[in-house]
Amino acid sequence: MPALFSSSDRLKLPAEKTLWRVITVLFAVAWGLLVWRVGQLASDLNLFDSSTKWQAVRVGTILFMGIWLVFTAAVCSHGYDVISSLTTRLFAWMKRIGILCGLISLALLVVLPYLFYGKYGYLFDDLGSHFALVMLVGLAAAVFLRAAFPEKLSWAGAWVLAPVLVMTAVRLAGFIADVNPSPLTIGWSEASRYYYASLFFSKSVYGVQLPLPFLHPSRYLMQSAPFLIPGLPLVIHRLWQVILWIGMSGLTAALLVRRLKVRGIFAVLGVATWIFLFLLQGPVYYHLLVSVCLILAGVDARKGWRSFVIILIASAWAGISRINWFPVPAMLAIAIYLIETPQSRARSLWRYLTQPALWAAAGVAVAYVAQQVYIRISGNDPSLFRSSFSSDLLWYRLFPSPTYPPGILPMTIAVALPLLVLLGWALLRLRLSWVRSLGLLGMLVVLLGGGVVVSVKIGGGSNLHNMDAFLVLLLVCATWVAFGHAAPEQREAKPVRIHWALIALAAVLPFYPLLREVHPFAQVNQLLSKDDAKEVSVRVQQVEAQGGKVLFIWQKQLVTYGQASDPNLESRYETVDLMEMAMANNPAYMNGFYDDLKNHRFALIVSGVQNLIHKDADSTFPEENNVWVERVSAPLLQYYSSSKVLPYSGIQLLTPK
Repeated sequence: MPALFSSSDRLKLPAEKTLWRVITVLFAVAWGLLVWRVGQLASDLNLFDSSTKWQAVRVGTILFMGIWLVFTAAVCSHGYDVISSLTTRLFAWMKRIGILCGLISLALLVVLPYLFYGKYGYLFDDLGSHFALVMLVGLAAAVFLRAAFPEKLSWAGAWVLAPVLVMTAVRLAGFIADVNPSPLTIGWSEASRYYYASLFFSKSVYGVQLPLPFLHPSRYLMQSAPFLIPGLPLVIHRLWQVILWIGMSGLTAALLVRRLKVRGIFAVLGVATWIFLFLLQGPVYYHLLVSVCLILAGVDARKGWRSFVIILIASAWAGISRINWFPVPAMLAIAIYLIETPQSRARSLWRYLTQPALWAAAGVAVAYVAQQVYIRISGNDPSLFRSSFSSDLLWYRLFPSPTYPPGILPMTIAVALPLLVLLGWALLRLRLSWVRSLGLLGMLVVLLGGGVVVSVKIGGGSNLHNMDAFLVLLLVCATWVAFGHAAPEQREAKPVRIHWALIALAAVLPFYPLLREVHPFAQVNQLLSKDDAKEVSVRVQQVEAQGGKVLFIWQKQLVTYGQASDPNLESRYETVDLMEMAMANNPAYMNGFYDDLKNHRFALIVSGVQNLIHKDADSTFPEENNVWVERVSAPLLQYYSSSKVLPYSGIQLLTPK
């Protein structure tokens, strides 16, 4: 894989003729997809019938496609030598303006995100157009990169590096929408995260000590850092979360590249950006990457005790993160050990397995203890931490459904297949002992099974983020082997040569789940947002002046950041907590909620619009909606009535019947 940008005996590079054939065909496919989209738009608007200019565009497009198909056929057959001669002369001229070519390639990285997210992004807001534009701009950027750095970047390297850089630029630009100054949530539960983060500083923020969050404690602990500086606005906290997303994914990529000993600026850039995209396709959440970074930074198979301490620290962090991550730090360390340490070095099988067995047992034990300690100091009912064990399992979401059209299992197989093939091929060529091979594959199977179960839990199944542990372990194992860090069991083991097609496929496949999330930025009316926040604040003050108590089911961050005062803040019954307990059908929590509603404990409830509409199987998240309707909306509307709905934000103000 480092040979992607230079010659190496570990990478089987394509012949120049083969390379150009693939590129020209790929360009034709991408251009065809884009032309099809433009044709659809023009046809929907009847432009072909009403405008001579559009008729000319259609004729010109058809002619261009015909010329390109002829060009493609020429490249793929006997006309290659002529094409090669022409392109050689062209690039000889382009090399003379190498600096300008480099600037053009950078400009292309800026133009495409604007086209995707800008005000005209709706014109190409479909997956086919997204892929076509990324590939077209990527191929163009590859030409200019190659011309700018002819001595440092091969054609094969340019064709792989440029699309990855383009996709990275698109994904990074997508974070801009997350840094929004609106005082209201910009998603169903987006601003709830900042309220949970504030609970670690509840004494200074609210004047009272409130229970700590019981969902994803380590995530909110990381998000709470800006509360060290009192008075920072919500937009700074949103910026901090973006920094965490980019920073932790980037740090993981940097540490992995360092451990893999990648050499050469373009090799480092290409591998690091691809790892960055691979992590975000799940996505693998930033609080989980803390454990991964600790393992990559500190575990060394030759330094058992230092590695043991690092594993304990990483496992303790995993213990307050997610239950299915309890064994992951130890598994990552064991994978490094099995890959780098031949069994033949140990006197016996028992001696060889003693160290990884100790790591596994100690890691899981420390993770469990860390969780129990947190439960006891959090101030919460311990039953709240067991919601994942009582939630329904929706197995159909493993396959294509309205909630996730690609299907969890097909999409996981697709993005993992190149790395699985690479790893399997390497294990066969290196002739690792059965213990080492079985250990690596066994851990992958265990984490894949765990990810499958968690993904089908009600409330999940809309992306690959619950497959995070499996994807991370696969990433580490496959790259470790691909970069030649696997110690063969025997000296006569055959070297591992990676086919270029496998590298190209592994580089491009993460584009699909990432491009599915690309949409034009939603325009937030800041003035209307502030007006709605102000109206909520006024109503809250009126209720409290009369001695009533307010419940923020939704938009609780208004209290956190001072847009609304609530000296008697009710820390329970926030949207995410309430949804989790409703899905888990926690009787103690839900019965307490029902009693408070029946007794009209709250004089005003701030929530989203409640309705009693059930969704069918053709809708997204139907089970979640129906659970909310039955266990939250129905009881709410039984004892409370709507006094007002703020039309812009969708905030509903409920008062006792």
